[in-house]
Amino acid sequence: MKDISTLEGFKPISGLKPLGGNRDLLNETDGTDSGEKTPFVDFLKDRLSQVNDLGLDADKKMESALLGEEVNPHATMIAMQKADIAFSLLLSVKQRLETAYQTLIRMPIG
Repeated sequence: MKDISTLEGFKPISGLKPLGGNRDLLNETDGTDSGEKTPFVDFLKDRLSQVNDLGLDADKKMESALLGEEVNPHATMIAMQKADIAFSLLLSVKQRLETAYQTLIRMPIG
């Protein structure tokens, strides 16, 4: 099992041992056939970066339109909608993760 104590902000709980089996819950395949695995944290960072890039692209197109530069209004609106949908999805995932965390915290031990 991979040592997760190297993750940023992770503080292990003393006395707990990893579950048996060869499942690695922190890794997820990256969708390629190479067999390499990408850590889940890197997966999340990549998705956050993509949402940020969509927002920056929409901001740049809107700023160009406001400055009177020649831009395609359809492309500007599509970029804004993409950024809005991506951000809404990101908030939905964040809320689901928070709910899952709260559920785990409330579970009785024993």
